[in-house]
Amino acid sequence: MEVPSAQRVAHQQLVQLACQTVHGHANRTARRVVSHDVFASIVEAFLDADGLTITAGFGSILKKVQQFMAFLQRAPSLIPKLKELLGDLTPGNLQKWAKEGKDALVRTLTKVSREFPLGIFFHPKVKLPTLTSLLSKIIKDTKVGKFLDEKIKPGATYIDELFKKHLPTLRRPLYAAIFIYIWFGVVEISWDFAGILDGFLGNVSLTDLMTSLPESAIGAILVSVGLGYHFLPVMVVARLVWLVAQNYIEWDVGSGSFKVHWNLMGAYEPAR
Repeated sequence: MEVPSAQRVAHQQLVQLACQTVHGHANRTARRVVSHDVFASIVEAFLDADGLTITAGFGSILKKVQQFMAFLQRAPSLIPKLKELLGDLTPGNLQKWAKEGKDALVRTLTKVSREFPLGIFFHPKVKLPTLTSLLSKIIKDTKVGKFLDEKIKPGATYIDELFKKHLPTLRRPLYAAIFIYIWFGVVEISWDFAGILDGFLGNVSLTDLMTSLPESAIGAILVSVGLGYHFLPVMVVARLVWLVAQNYIEWDVGSGSFKVHWNLMGAYEPAR
């Protein structure tokens, strides 16, 4: 049997203390909606000790637990709906879902981090200053550069299309588990009430979830699942992908570098 690390035990104790504090100060209506055992089981299962919250201390954990109680007080129907979706809200069952959700997230992000074009966005082997310098030179010194600068300026829609193409379709309970795991244990993100409720009930796809996150949040998620934190801005990725699609540059997965066809863009290869 695996022996919990001292760090994990300490984290679990902080989570339990936060749950006792928050549930003990909740009003009667809230305590009728969710018992202390169920409340603590949900929090402990998804506030994973390997998440970023462990480094933030008791204050950060307490804040997240308080947010969860406030949310439950506004959405008393959530607990019975979660039971319908995930089954018994026992510690063992919730831990199973938390692990399945995190594992699905790790598998998905690991897969797309190794493939073009999302591999460039998530886990580039090349340094950002090198890429931005390359793009600046293409924009400045080639005929293609003017189009690249004026037209290839996509926002979330572009990344949304990439995610829809490359991310898998998962079972609804897994969507819920991934959302709850991220909401609890990975990073502070601001969603509106309806968005949180949809996420807890598995009505938010992985594509919708990931495209709703700022780059800093995506970086935090990559850290939490062990993929590092190197990722590129959407604009840089969009321009690189367009250049590859037009055969102006070639992406070498092995070396993590680009071969640039300067002559095809209306420019001679610059002197080295």
